[in-house]
Amino acid sequence: MSNEHVMYQHYAGEFTTTFGIDYKAWEEQYLKVAGSAGIYPDVGYLLFALAAACSGGVILEFGSGLSTVVLAHAAAHSGASLSTLESEPKWADVVNQVLATYGIMPTVLCGEEQASLEPTPVDFLWVDGPITPGPQLLGRIAACDQYADCIKGATVAFDDAQWMTSDIEAWLRRAGRSANPSTWYNPTGRTDRHVFLSFPDTLQGVAHRELVEKCSVL
Repeated sequence: MSNEHVMYQHYAGEFTTTFGIDYKAWEEQYLKVAGSAGIYPDVGYLLFALAAACSGGVILEFGSGLSTVVLAHAAAHSGASLSTLESEPKWADVVNQVLATYGIMPTVLCGEEQASLEPTPVDFLWVDGPITPGPQLLGRIAACDQYADCIKGATVAFDDAQWMTSDIEAWLRRAGRSANPSTWYNPTGRTDRHVFLSFPDTLQGVAHRELVEKCSVL
């Protein structure tokens, strides 16, 4: 059994231990519709923990997928609101279909629907895709620039960050954020799916950073 598989089982088990959730059941339900999972349990655990800590707060996601299922459940748990912006109608339909099986109203806004998003300060942003058609990775940075005013005080997490390090560094400078406090998250040691997190210089940012550190050493 590979180390990656061992760590998959470990973090899937932590979902049950910590949150009382069967992560594998979520993943299997999503796979039936989407065909591929998209995120691993270690990343899913991090997302649920951070979103669940946003009690009554605002969560924003760029790009939908299994991460949306995780965030939607965490938002329901914490009383937070979740909005997901998607560039592809196909994926918006897939994720909304999966959410409907859990009785969760659609949270995925695509195309012209995105105009309905209120410009509200965000507590946590998950960057997993662009919000308009175009180059995938560059589109993610463009989305951060487009919603710069909303995410000034947010903890921002970029998936697949190893492929766009220089672009993230440039965005940090434009956003007036220091490279620190920030951290990389990849506790299972995979060669892909590296997550980079940037924290605001606030008490919330400190709390989120401590939470990420706990998730990293499970």
